[in-house]
Amino acid sequence: MDHLQHAALSRAHTALTVAMNGATESSITNKAAAFVEGALTVMRAGRADAAEGHLSRHANPLVSKASAEIVDGRWGEGAAAELAASYIESHAGGSLLDQIARYAAVIPGNLNYALAASGFTANVVAEGFPIAVKNAGITVADADPIKAAAITVLTQELARAAGTRIFETELTSSVLGATNAAVISSLTDTSSTIVAGTGDPVADLRTALQAAPSSAGYVVAASPGTVAALALSDANKSGLGISGGELVPGVSIVPVTGIAGITVIPASLLALRDYGLVLRSAGHASVDFRDSPTAPAELVSLFTTNCLGLMATRTFLLTAAPDANLVIVQESP
Repeated sequence: MDHLQHAALSRAHTALTVAMNGATESSITNKAAAFVEGALTVMRAGRADAAEGHLSRHANPLVSKASAEIVDGRWGEGAAAELAASYIESHAGGSLLDQIARYAAVIPGNLNYALAASGFTANVVAEGFPIAVKNAGITVADADPIKAAAITVLTQELARAAGTRIFETELTSSVLGATNAAVISSLTDTSSTIVAGTGDPVADLRTALQAAPSSAGYVVAASPGTVAALALSDANKSGLGISGGELVPGVSIVPVTGIAGITVIPASLLALRDYGLVLRSAGHASVDFRDSPTAPAELVSLFTTNCLGLMATRTFLLTAAPDANLVIVQESP
């Protein structure tokens, strides 16, 4: 093969790769959009028993194909699970759980017992003698599943008149907020390492990474303001934006509303099992409404206030190795 033929073959290979990647991204985008359309349809139906009929008549074939997947009022299994997975993937940059999954040991859902361990010895071992593993690295045998529940509420007029844009914004905000809060709550304990902050996000993150246990990858939860400061710093080598991303290879930053300081998670020392995202209409629920997070709660019936609700639950199992301590940078007063 001469140089011209090699160059032509290389160009053809590049074009094919770009086309295939574009087709994959387009498929994920279309399925994610279909999931949002289906979710809005479930909300508009108001009742779980009416949702299947509305989904089956949907103009989007991806949605109508998944209409039969409603089980006990839940939508998100079978064909709908594929749509839900695409929706989750399209918003993975803002999800601690999905960023952790890039480095963690992901346990298949069909295993009831799972354990992973490794060890080494520095001594010469005679042939036939065992090399023992001292401690199990990770196990999900005794871990309890975690359910992150999020509810999206719209007035009936807005739910039926608005397009999917405003609904997707509210749905994504509630799902990511609930999932991130559940991840941080499940991993934070008395063994977490506390580091005093200096007010300099780059210096604080560098100190936290130095204090963190060795990991193949780290996931960092930080306030949106801290993420913006990191994105604008000279330390940003991998295109981190204000919505999250990689600061440097192996360090993923996720903006999390409602937290102060920085939390570093040694992600490769974790194991997880993701059971997916499931939806259920909540038109007859009573919800605590607050003007602010610290304001008194008022129990309000969605039915009597002419509102529609959609309950989204994401169930997962997350466990850590014994030495997988979080590092938390506390902001200086």
